[in-house]
Amino acid sequence: MSYFTALVRNEWMKITSKRQLPYYLIFLLIVLAAAIGLQLWFQSEGSSEVGSVGFTSVIFEITSVFTGIFSIVIASQIITDEFKDGTIKQLLIRPASRTTILMSKLVTIILVVLFVNFAMLIVTALAAFILFDSSVGGINLLWEGTILPFFLTLPNELFYIFVAFTAAVLTRSLGLSISIAVILNSLAGMLSMFIDEKPWYKYTVFPHLDWSPYYKGEPPIEGVTFGFSFGIYALYMLALLLVSILVFKKRDIQ
Repeated sequence: MSYFTALVRNEWMKITSKRQLPYYLIFLLIVLAAAIGLQLWFQSEGSSEVGSVGFTSVIFEITSVFTGIFSIVIASQIITDEFKDGTIKQLLIRPASRTTILMSKLVTIILVVLFVNFAMLIVTALAAFILFDSSVGGINLLWEGTILPFFLTLPNELFYIFVAFTAAVLTRSLGLSISIAVILNSLAGMLSMFIDEKPWYKYTVFPHLDWSPYYKGEPPIEGVTFGFSFGIYALYMLALLLVSILVFKKRDIQ
């Protein structure tokens, strides 16, 4: 476990050393600063003052979209850069198995995504509670309106991370793996509209990526339980993971 932790730490250092994570955090802070500036300007012009919780929810929802794209990029790049830079050979001569190396990369991506989201949530909430009206709502409303929805929709973000990660292992192409995940994400809603009346639709992954309907007591498909959704989701994630591991273990590294 200690060696696996060292691998994860090494992958984290790679992401930060290439300035991907620092630059992205700076970008998010610029977005936040611009949003605060616009809201303060609107209020100076006579617009009604926004509540701190409402502001936090809106900004976090916007930045989560950017983070979803960022996560797809790093999920692809963490694999393809090893082949492009030729560092995959040095990586594979380590005593760790190929599966362990691959899993350390995947865990690093998930940790980065969670770190970015929570860091942005904390910074946004602090700024909002200092600058805007905090008399309405409070922590309970922040939990109900922002934090809980994030956890309930996190499976969606993780699924497309796995798609990009698997595509990168299969193709070793940064552009192609990013495109596959982004296009699938973009077309998922439209595709669901065409097949949602089919009896086998409930066996596809798309209606099981958002778990918020279960919290509201309104399952995405009539008669489907949360346990069923979780099981279908887990099967698709496991399938992507197994494909990545099998291909990476068998791949001949020249």
